[in-house]
Amino acid sequence: MASTGPTPGISFDGELAERYGYVNRAVPDAEFVEFVNAFAERVSRFDLLALADIKRFVNAASLPTDDTLTAEMDAFAEAVARPATPSIIEQALEQGFQQRSDVELNLGAYVGKVVHKPGTVTPAGAVGAEAQKIEEPSSQSDRL
Repeated sequence: MASTGPTPGISFDGELAERYGYVNRAVPDAEFVEFVNAFAERVSRFDLLALADIKRFVNAASLPTDDTLTAEMDAFAEAVARPATPSIIEQALEQGFQQRSDVELNLGAYVGKVVHKPGTVTPAGAVGAEAQKIEEPSSQSDRL
């Protein structure tokens, strides 16, 4: 499966990703090892300085700036610090996240199915054994 890219929760097989322009070619499984070996052999013969230049140009055109990356990391840290996060992570792990499972193989299908469970708000700053569950009202706004 291809990365979900700009379409969160939707995965594409290689052929569809190629048609959408997310990848420049789709290689059938049976040909993959041979393709990669031939590609590596060909690239290994390139001039090292030319490869370094190409890498620098590609990085300049495709990598985010340091400021952008810092802002994205800060946004991620804020999202992880939200009170509902421990409940969401617990559910994801129970369903097979971070394990060889259907969740890992089809993550896009599971995105949005995990919901915040009432009574599982972790107090700000609590870590590990300090984290305790407290009751809170159940409402539609509890769902993420």
